[in-house]
Amino acid sequence: LIVILPIISEAAHTLIDKGERYFTSSSQQKQIFKKVLFSIFLMIIPLLIGAIYILSLETYKSSSNFDFVDAFYYSFCVITTVGYGDLEPTQVKETHIFIIFFVPFAVIFAAAA
Repeated sequence: LIVILPIISEAAHTLIDKGERYFTSSSQQKQIFKKVLFSIFLMIIPLLIGAIYILSLETYKSSSNFDFVDAFYYSFCVITTVGYGDLEPTQVKETHIFIIFFVPFAVIFAAAA
């Protein structure tokens, strides 16, 4: 996580700088562009954190066959509070503890986006 955040931050700044060049007509368009990018990053960060952590817990602590797509999908369903129920983590207690803290954190990020 400590390694990923500076990379995401640098990518965000680069994307904002390149995007501002296209909106030379008004500062209002630049502000809207920045808000949209900020909202996208507010959704992507918890999705990636959840997917990576769930994947690591499920693959190393149990013999489940979660792959990154499944973990990302599960994380997306949790954040959007859809809860289809087609995927669920195994009975690894660490995963359950993570989900207890991840759900409020991720829902707040999604609401802020």
